[in-house]
Amino acid sequence: TGEKELDVLSGLLVTSLEQSRKLSVVTQARVLDLAIRDGRKESTRVDEALGREVGSAHGVRALLLPAIRKLGATYSLEMRAVDPGRDEHLFTLSDRATSKEGLLGLLDRLSERTRTELGEGRGEVERSRVQLGEAMTRSVEAYQHYVAGLEGWLRDGQRADTAEVVGDIGE
Repeated sequence: TGEKELDVLSGLLVTSLEQSRKLSVVTQARVLDLAIRDGRKESTRVDEALGREVGSAHGVRALLLPAIRKLGATYSLEMRAVDPGRDEHLFTLSDRATSKEGLLGLLDRLSERTRTELGEGRGEVERSRVQLGEAMTRSVEAYQHYVAGLEGWLRDGQRADTAEVVGDIGE
């Protein structure tokens, strides 16, 4: 979409999918770690080809390929799922939100439908469901600022911890 603040949506989708007691979600960061461990030292981002390669090598049963597009004020999210080991298409889901504020509900709906398509019972999905819009701010921009602040805090905290260790060693 060209909207930088929407970069946090993949993390929110992972959060929503992780509510499942049946799914084990492998994040993009973990896929990159596995790719590097497997000898793909040049890997810096996950695309479909890398996801399929790593997924096939590590027994991933479903590779989820979400894509968001903006059409005027409407956002469209498509979720494709493939079995990387068998190189098979599993399903495609799509939904729309009429505003940026509706994106959290859109993620919730697609997450629930994805969990159902992957074999989780409707009752199980309902029992373990926490709506993103109820658990956090409804503002995607506010969440993006929160994530940026958290990342900065972690980065600065790690530097401070490192400085303390170096100071202790030198004494």
